[in-house]
Amino acid sequence: MFRLSSIAFLMLLATLGCTGLTGTGSFQITTEEKACQVDADCTLISAGCCGCTSGGTQAAIASKNYESANARLASSCAAVSCIQVISDDPSCSKSAACVDNQCTLK
Repeated sequence: MFRLSSIAFLMLLATLGCTGLTGTGSFQITTEEKACQVDADCTLISAGCCGCTSGGTQAAIASKNYESANARLASSCAAVSCIQVISDDPSCSKSAACVDNQCTLK
């Protein structure tokens, strides 16, 4: 009985880990954090606690803001465990680009 409940608990943790702390697994990237002039100003970042190699998604952000946003994400997700599965989310096959002075996925 204990073994079965332990397995169920671990499965629940894995499921919650991929949905993140807010229920959606995402965090907000501000307009200011996306500001850019050219494509080279932009880079990719996990859009939630679990990235594309863990069943999650990715987003675009200005390279100069990557470190602070990634630290914020890591702090928010410290208690989250992600499963090892490649995501089939469309964002995971896109690249970062500067469109209308905002980093976006393209």
